[in-house]
Amino acid sequence: MTMVTLIVVLAVTVEALVEYGKTWFTSITQGGWKTAVIQTGALAVSVLLCIATEADMFQILGISLGNPLLGSVFTALLTARGSNYMADFLTRLTKTGNV
Repeated sequence: MTMVTLIVVLAVTVEALVEYGKTWFTSITQGGWKTAVIQTGALAVSVLLCIATEADMFQILGISLGNPLLGSVFTALLTARGSNYMADFLTRLTKTGNV
């Protein structure tokens, strides 16, 4: 794995964290509880499924996070955002020529 792949993977993960937090915070502060509950539920289901199946995109890409559980949780964050987000993520990775 190249440093470019590592940077892309980390950048996409950070972007997902920020967007999830921003949307969740905005939903709560503007009275959109339904959106916040749906997002929280999707994230919880995704975390449970990724941990249960040991899905870890970071491990697959050769990125060591020090704790295998973190890889599953971060993978869950990306999968909870939906198939369009994952398709965009995979497109970004394949543009680096490393997948």
